[in-house]
Amino acid sequence: MTSKKLKVYFSASTRDFNTWKPFYLRIIKTIKMHNATITRDWITCTEESLRKGIHEFSNKGWEAIYRAVIKAIKAANIMIVENSNPSFSNGYLTYFALTLNKPTLILQKLATRKSFMRGLTAGIKHPLLTKFFYSYESQALEQIGKFIKQSKETIARKSFHLKLSVKEYNKLTKLMLKTGKSRTQIIRDLILKTKA
Repeated sequence: MTSKKLKVYFSASTRDFNTWKPFYLRIIKTIKMHNATITRDWITCTEESLRKGIHEFSNKGWEAIYRAVIKAIKAANIMIVENSNPSFSNGYLTYFALTLNKPTLILQKLATRKSFMRGLTAGIKHPLLTKFFYSYESQALEQIGKFIKQSKETIARKSFHLKLSVKEYNKLTKLMLKTGKSRTQIIRDLILKTKA
């Protein structure tokens, strides 16, 4: 992963877009500073829609947008989600990325007032999910750098494709759900336990 750029899908809510846009742009700048690229520039698309007076309730070609988003997530190596301004779309896209085995980072600013947001996000468990709660934007940007570095190191490891029967795959999935480990980690643990 030294020569190739890491591909990142960045997700965040478009609600109160103009308020959040400066931070979103800093996130994108941070991603690019760490030799990674964004798979879909939804910021520019949102700016253009707002300029044209098209809002989320308008018929602005949602099927095409959905296909473009799914294609961009599939093309990405990892996903980064800014979830301080939570949305259903963020939740759905996070779930979708995890089903594709994309390492995912959720960032969420700690609210000064009482809120259930942290509790729900904190309760999500998945071996490929990293959650980071921050007080200052600089902490979130620093965590993005760490996550990208860690992801590059993970992707740089040797990999191969393993073909399993449906029965074997289902058994491995049951083990994953029971142990909370990824399928890869389960196989790796078995290899380490076996005497060569």
